[in-house]
Amino acid sequence: MLRPFLEIPRIILIILILGTLFDFGVIWIYHLLDMTVGRTGYFLITIADLIFIFIFYRNKFQFHGFYKGQGRQKLSAGANYFLMAAASIILLAVPFFN
Repeated sequence: MLRPFLEIPRIILIILILGTLFDFGVIWIYHLLDMTVGRTGYFLITIADLIFIFIFYRNKFQFHGFYKGQGRQKLSAGANYFLMAAASIILLAVPFFN
């Protein structure tokens, strides 16, 4: 009964921790390549970050959490490839939005 309510703070922590690590990593790579990231670039990096976190959660993290209810399944291969491609294209487009 309490397990679904424990899953919500876990999801928030996953988003905060992985989001921070991913954002700093991507910005650090852009910095190494001498590219500047503007306000729109930060927004696009965050969108790509949330897409990657969604993929990781649906394929891995949801099976190791508190919630053990019905409807837990991995993303289909097509959806997985589409979301990965979309997030990668967003990351590659960031330098063009300065």
